[in-house]
Amino acid sequence: MKRSKKNKKKLKGSRYSKLSLFQKPDVKFFKPCPLSGKDAPVIDYKNIKLLKKYISESGKILPSRVTSVSLKKQKEISKSIKRARLLALIWKITMEVVLLENIKNLGKIGDIVIVKRGHGRNFLIKYGKALKASKDNISLVNKKKEDLNSKNLTLKKEAKKIFDVINNKKFKFSKRTKDNDELYGSIKPKEISKAIENMEKIEIKPSQIDLGKEINKVGSYEAKINLHAEIMANIHIEVVKEKEEN
Repeated sequence: MKRSKKNKKKLKGSRYSKLSLFQKPDVKFFKPCPLSGKDAPVIDYKNIKLLKKYISESGKILPSRVTSVSLKKQKEISKSIKRARLLALIWKITMEVVLLENIKNLGKIGDIVIVKRGHGRNFLIKYGKALKASKDNISLVNKKKEDLNSKNLTLKKEAKKIFDVINNKKFKFSKRTKDNDELYGSIKPKEISKAIENMEKIEIKPSQIDLGKEINKVGSYEAKINLHAEIMANIHIEVVKEKEEN
């Protein structure tokens, strides 16, 4: 039996005649451009508050698929952001944090300070040295200020004990050298922290050690160890040839 023309038309127009993956959706979701229209804000390189809305936390310009900005306005806002960067108006992306510790050259417990976003998120907040400066966090820090101060005092006492042990101590390293007394590589803070741990049984993080200059030659050097915001220890490093030690 032959199928009627009406049935053929129904099959062609059926939703299940093709895979739904390749079919166009029946309903389109449209979000209007926030920078277009009568009441839309004016795009200008001086309008920093507006420009910061279209910059990510890492400092990159957000794409239009995220912000729903039209192609024309996307070009305008990217030009304004680049111009503001050239004029150093938004050169550094910053954030406000509340300190949970006394940090040298930054502030004391409870202080609200402005820092670079990367430093704030990846160091201060990550390692429990600060919190984002929201209303709830500020009130929480003010309530716990006494506890934080007592904790800071105990940390200071521990740092003083370490200071009395390692301050002005000499640490000797024997290394293979070239003909001009240069080392094959250099001595890093990680190697110095291991030497302190082996000799004095004290754990010092490599991030606490400030070398000042690169240790890549035979000779005497000095390094600073940041034990606390108020306590800094000095150590002496002597680098000798591997043969001389034997």
